[in-house]
Amino acid sequence: MIMAYVKNAIHLPLDRLLERNGYRLNAQKSTKIWKVYSNSNEKLLVRQNANFQWFYLNCDNKIDSGNIINFCKNRNLDLMGFTQGLIINDDTIKENASKLTSKEADKFKEQQKIIDKFNQFELYDLTNSKMLEKRKLNGNLFLAYNHSLKRDKHNNMCVPNFLYSKNSHSNEIISYTRRLENPMTSLNNQVLNRPINALNKGEKGIEMLAPKDLKLIKNIVLSESIIDSMSYLQLRKLNAYESILLSCNGQFNANKLDVFLEKLLSDIEQSKSKEYADYLKKVHSFELYKGTQTRIENKTNTTRDNLTIHFSRAKYPSSTDFMPAKDWVNESVKSLDELVKVITNYHYSSAIYKNNYRNTHNTKGFSNLLIFDIDNDKDKPNISLEETKNLFKKHGIETLIIPSRNHNKEKHGHIAERFRIIIPTQQTIGQDFNCNNDFSAFNNFCAKALGIYDYIDKKVSVDQSRAYYKSSNDATPIILKGRIMDITHLKQQAMSNLFTQNTQIQTTEPEPVNKPDLSLNIVLAYDNDKNGQIYTQISEEIIYKHTENMPNIFIPYSKDCNDDLKLANLIGNDHINNEMIKNFLERIEKQSLFFDGEEKEKLEALKNECLALLKPQEQTISQNNTKENEKPIQGVDYEM
Repeated sequence: MIMAYVKNAIHLPLDRLLERNGYRLNAQKSTKIWKVYSNSNEKLLVRQNANFQWFYLNCDNKIDSGNIINFCKNRNLDLMGFTQGLIINDDTIKENASKLTSKEADKFKEQQKIIDKFNQFELYDLTNSKMLEKRKLNGNLFLAYNHSLKRDKHNNMCVPNFLYSKNSHSNEIISYTRRLENPMTSLNNQVLNRPINALNKGEKGIEMLAPKDLKLIKNIVLSESIIDSMSYLQLRKLNAYESILLSCNGQFNANKLDVFLEKLLSDIEQSKSKEYADYLKKVHSFELYKGTQTRIENKTNTTRDNLTIHFSRAKYPSSTDFMPAKDWVNESVKSLDELVKVITNYHYSSAIYKNNYRNTHNTKGFSNLLIFDIDNDKDKPNISLEETKNLFKKHGIETLIIPSRNHNKEKHGHIAERFRIIIPTQQTIGQDFNCNNDFSAFNNFCAKALGIYDYIDKKVSVDQSRAYYKSSNDATPIILKGRIMDITHLKQQAMSNLFTQNTQIQTTEPEPVNKPDLSLNIVLAYDNDKNGQIYTQISEEIIYKHTENMPNIFIPYSKDCNDDLKLANLIGNDHINNEMIKNFLERIEKQSLFFDGEEKEKLEALKNECLALLKPQEQTISQNNTKENEKPIQGVDYEM
């Protein structure tokens, strides 16, 4: 069926249109974000995103998802008929965009106020904490985190929350959680069934306690509450200076956890590798000083006849508006003509990825392909296709110039020639520039050597895992014949430049530095319930994706790690099992026979405390039976 054009279709209210077309809203199953609709054939989840666009997901068929256009296409419906003449004009779209910008600005200001307030708090006194004492936590064990923990005027322990920021490419503090010194027993003059032990100030993120020096890190512990992660550290006698404690803060979000862990693991690896990487640069600088030419990858000259071009591409034919992270494969072709056939059908990259997954942490090196983006933005120097062709004819090197997907289209209110310059090289770039700053410096160095530095999109070169959207099938490529570019000298000079930016050239052989141990003991210590099992399974997949290793799983004997710590304190042994508990209770029973009065009451209290901490073996805990008293309440606040 040919789809009729409906202006601003993706902004039309899909929820109202479904109701008009016989779907019923299930109010009980719906949430603030997702609305649940169904008819006799299917059940749908429907939501409006932050850009006021509507999307749906078929609960029974995950492939069936997308916007209103996908909805009609997947059901052979006429879009015009389905929308029944409903329209949204351009002014409404602009008004919504303005509201969104204003809303985001207000959110940023509010978040900044929260962060500023947190930073103004005094440091928390770990050695004199009633809250930690109640939890049987020894504050002296956590002094490595003292710089991160703050206290408000009520002496609540304030723990920073972090999320990954696309703008800064880093994990940033966004809010904080108050672990209450005195739990709240009432709210709005109503007595609570369970006391509230934590309150969140601002958007929830990942609670994190980390020592200042990441290169010492050997352990990462992830649980549902920072108290549980602290309890695990104490139970297993981990060194806080070698451990990072994380918590999903009572609100598990797989996507947020995924990008946060990717950046954290990358930061740890770079911190551990820095000293060794500096050593390698010194070695290379010393080799250059001696006048030796080392690590020349291709001693025989590469010509067009024996050229092989290596690169990565998306495994499946690509859409123009979606860049996948999964399913990347290594590819090679023998000519630029063959390369054109690939990059007009698949997204591509000069980076080589571990585990077929595209991200910074998984970038293990670079192929023999230089790629430069020319966007010709209106506020920057411009160069035309014709000028570029003439420039590279003078260089006399094998070059492909191909229009990109926004060539001669409006982008940011500006129409321009937009294209890529792709140059095969005799040598692979390899692993010499395997961190973002070094990769960017090398890319820019090559651009300067080629005379195109002023024109390239420099934002692209910052990201070493960068991939490029395919060009249109009808794009007209310009293929220039010539010698294959030799980058041996450029690589050596770039390595020397990178080292000598802040340091003198190495004139003596550097002291050897051992290769760093990048292994990590990652422990998942979620609660012993159905939710904990689900979180563990999802987290296992995330961690394996980024490390190619499975994490260690700790299942608490009781409800959670903190209850295990309390049990361990009661029975006098950190490794709790049925036999230990049985012996402890039997010992209490026997001792009770020899005491009366106050002593007997104390023994009875110990017994009851132990039984209260035990997770009943016969109890089946439902997914919704979560530990409400541990989850930080959001949106509930009192003057702090």
